[in-house]
Amino acid sequence: MAVRRNHNQAEIEALAATFRESWTKGQIVKSWLRIHAGELRRLVHEEDWAWVNIGCALSLAGIAYRTGNAWSAENLRKAVILACKPTKRALREAARVPAQKASPALPMSAEPEFRIIRRQTANHETVASSSAVQPPPHAAPRTDLTDEEIFAIATGLPLKR
Repeated sequence: MAVRRNHNQAEIEALAATFRESWTKGQIVKSWLRIHAGELRRLVHEEDWAWVNIGCALSLAGIAYRTGNAWSAENLRKAVILACKPTKRALREAARVPAQKASPALPMSAEPEFRIIRRQTANHETVASSSAVQPPPHAAPRTDLTDEEIFAIATGLPLKR
C-alpha cells in the first residue's frame, strides 16, 4: 500500500467545504458516493490524498450514515466500491432488455461502398469487371462451346484455340 501525504487540518476543511456544497440534507449517502466516486478516486490516485483524510473531510461536511460515526479509511473505500457496483435490479433490467437489431436501412453515402474494378482487354479497351457483366447487345451468345472453353471461361484462363 502506498504511503499518502498527510494533509493538514486547513486542507481537510477546504475539501470538506467543497463536499458540503454538493451535499443536501437528507440525501442518500450511497447515491452521493456513486455520483462523486470518480472525484474521490481522482483525489486518492492523482492528488495523493489518503482515504482517511477524505473520510475526515466527509465527516466534517456532515456526510455520514444515520449512525453519525466518522468515516474510517477502509469503510470509505469499501463504501465507494459498493456504491459503484450495479444493483440487482439494474442487472435484472439489463438482462431483460432485448439485444438491438441491426438497422434495416443504412444511411446512403455519396460514395459507393465498393468500386467496380476495371481491366483492359487485348485491344486496350477498359471493361468493367463485375459478376453481372452483360455481353454487348449486338453479339449473340455462343452455344457451340466445348467443355475446355467453358472451363477456361469459368476459371479466367486464356482460351486455347
